[in-house]
Amino acid sequence: SKYIAHFLQEVSMWQKKLSTADQVISIYMEVQRTWSHLESIFIGSEDIRKQLPEDSKRFDGIDTDFKELVSQVEKTTNVVDSTNQPHLF
Repeated sequence: SKYIAHFLQEVSMWQKKLSTADQVISIYMEVQRTWSHLESIFIGSEDIRKQLPEDSKRFDGIDTDFKELVSQVEKTTNVVDSTNQPHLF
């Protein structure tokens, strides 16, 4: 079409943003599944925390970071804005 040149840049930008959104959401889902599994192990069992103190401490840091990320994501109601933030992945 003779009009494609006019819209090509904008369409390319939207394709990139939506592709990034799709990738980030897929990563979020995988991280959430893994985090949920690890949370039940490290937060739910004092015995494991005693047996694996270094791993427990490392998970505590990851847990804090993950909850902070989720909190930030919840504040942004636009999925494209939320998933296209700098340094996200």
